[in-house]
Amino acid sequence: MLEKRVKNLEAVLQAFIKELQKTIRVEKVYVYGSYAQQKEHDYSDIDVAVISPDFEGGTERDYLILGHAAIKVCSLIEAKPYRPQDLMNLSPTEFLGMIVKTGKVIFDKAA
Repeated sequence: MLEKRVKNLEAVLQAFIKELQKTIRVEKVYVYGSYAQQKEHDYSDIDVAVISPDFEGGTERDYLILGHAAIKVCSLIEAKPYRPQDLMNLSPTEFLGMIVKTGKVIFDKAA
């Protein structure tokens, strides 16, 4: 059954990050889309971009890691994998560029 709107987004995202950290090194996490803009509605997914040096560039393995963590925490999480080098020389018209520009950083290892 699909979950309804998440009441405590921060707690859900922190649990997701903690779950990911059991498998990969997480450097940065962005939330973007309706939850970042506070325009979510019932059954909105939680769009997340995860930056990790352990990702291979969007491979099936990368998505499996994200999917397994999401299933354990909240079925509404829709995560995309990126590598730190993907953040270099971003164009604002690229999808990741738009995430960085309009999304919210919810975890930053460097901070």
